[in-house]
Amino acid sequence: MSRPIIARTQFAVPRQDAVDEQGEAFLEIAEASAPPQPADPAETTDGLGLGAPAGYPLVFPYQFNLVRELNEPVPVMEESAILQCSFRHHNSTALTIRPWVTGELNLGVRLYDQADEIVYEGRLFLEPHQVEPLQWTPVPIVIRRDLVQFGQPYVLRVDFVRENQYWFSLKGGQDYSYPIVFCDGTTATEAEDRVDALARQLASLRAEFDALGPILAEFQAFRTHIPRFLNAVSAANAAASIVGKAKGALDAEARDGAKDLPKIKYQIRSLWEALDALAKRTGRPQRTSAAIGTLLGDDGEADILDRD
Repeated sequence: MSRPIIARTQFAVPRQDAVDEQGEAFLEIAEASAPPQPADPAETTDGLGLGAPAGYPLVFPYQFNLVRELNEPVPVMEESAILQCSFRHHNSTALTIRPWVTGELNLGVRLYDQADEIVYEGRLFLEPHQVEPLQWTPVPIVIRRDLVQFGQPYVLRVDFVRENQYWFSLKGGQDYSYPIVFCDGTTATEAEDRVDALARQLASLRAEFDALGPILAEFQAFRTHIPRFLNAVSAANAAASIVGKAKGALDAEARDGAKDLPKIKYQIRSLWEALDALAKRTGRPQRTSAAIGTLLGDDGEADILDRD
């Protein structure tokens, strides 16, 4: 028979992992997926120092709930173990979570073995999300069966992360640590089987969301080009309008020229007849004809005067 689920809120404090020779406490920095930060805060460009996300402080307080006690082993079903959790933050403004985007915020989870080696690292938000201050938000933790050994002690650590830059606990913020042991849950009762079936469906859906990660990243990158694309379309439409007006003006001039062509041909014919008559009266028709040919070009009479 399943025991009742009890909600628990833990307020974490920075871990004292070691003491230096003078007896002063310091934090051991041995974390995954958080590359070294510049030693000089002046090297950052966002004005907040140490690379804080634009619009957010470097770290901010938050609360995290694990919706079960961990004084008993956590059952692992056929594919994974699922821990139902929730959190709320105390930042002054809403958090915009964009998974897979460098420099953006997410809630991360890491599982450590007895040797303090990371055996699993994941994210609790797998799609974009807006989280308002002081609003409790459900976030399940899914750990695959093949990553753990039954009966062995582990430490589950939850912490906010700025993707590919730093974890909050490395910048003076808080994280939440839970000792945890796993057991084989495939021998559950019939009622538990139904719950586990739903849990497996949820795990399958989260795996599908994981597979969509690269696609979401490409979509986010594509969205950054949309304004420039729209500007290019607007400029192309404006250019097409100008070309259309110019073409209309040229067509109008061509039509006006076609209307004037008969008048021009009549004037040329009259001029030619006058010159021809003058040539006959002066007795110099050949020289006058040559002059007319030079004026009109070869076969000018046939080409211009007789072409109706």
